Amino acid sequence: MKLAMKYAIIASTKDDASINIRDSMLENYKFDHTEVKFRNEFVYSKGNLSIYTLSKELIVSENLDKEIAADYFIFISKHQSKAKIPSLTVHSIGNWGMADLGGNSNTLVKSSALFQRDLYRNLHKFCKIDKYDIVNEATHHGPFLEKPAIFVEIGSTDAEWNDKEAGKIVATTIMKTVNEEREKVEVAVALGGLHTCNNFNKLIKNSKLAIAHFCPKHMLQFLDSKMIEEAISKTIEPVKSILLDWKGLKQDKQRIVNVLDSMGLDYKRTSDF
Repeated sequence: MKLAMKYAIIASTKDDASINIRDSMLENYKFDHTEVKFRNEFVYSKGNLSIYTLSKELIVSENLDKEIAADYFIFISKHQSKAKIPSLTVHSIGNWGMADLGGNSNTLVKSSALFQRDLYRNLHKFCKIDKYDIVNEATHHGPFLEKPAIFVEIGSTDAEWNDKEAGKIVATTIMKTVNEEREKVEVAVALGGLHTCNNFNKLIKNSKLAIAHFCPKHMLQFLDSKMIEEAISKTIEPVKSILLDWKGLKQDKQRIVNVLDSMGLDYKRTSDF
């Protein structure tokens, strides 16, 4: 009998959206209040899920997998953007370039493309509030872990971070997704385009495609064969191809194609789907 994967849900008292999502999970899904404490905060559990609450920023909470016994780490967090667009987001973590916001430079964190796909599609399924954009974001920021991890977020201002309905949508999405059976679809690494992965989002929502790691156009300067291999090796499912937002590669088009050819990797354009 296959044992259920153990998930650690990581919240932070420094983050209003994080506590909003955590409290919705506790209120709606009957987690057990254990007598166990982690860093002076009680741990809550339900089946194969445990909720841990930190008193520091999530993006600099490095190496939690050395202290918490889990197979997968789900960070529940706020999303911030200059545009302040109300949004629900999901993204894998790591740094294509320098580690300015936690993690390690030129290092990604393991992630499941199939799990990220299901989280993204379930956010669409459970969100009935028109004002929220639902997006995958490009891979960015810390913390670093050796175990697979992902962020699920509410953006982008105090109003949204404290929106109880948004907190419930994210809580429901996580609870429904963790134990669903994954649909087996084509897995890719995505290169180019916007941080909000617009062209890739359409394909993930409407076709048999899953992506964990996205390198947006503003990070292509750091993309070489080593970082492409990093994205492939840090996707826990076998990667079948590299998917290119062709227009979104801008001036890096030919250089990226040359690197992929030299590595013998198959690649497709988003327009091929």
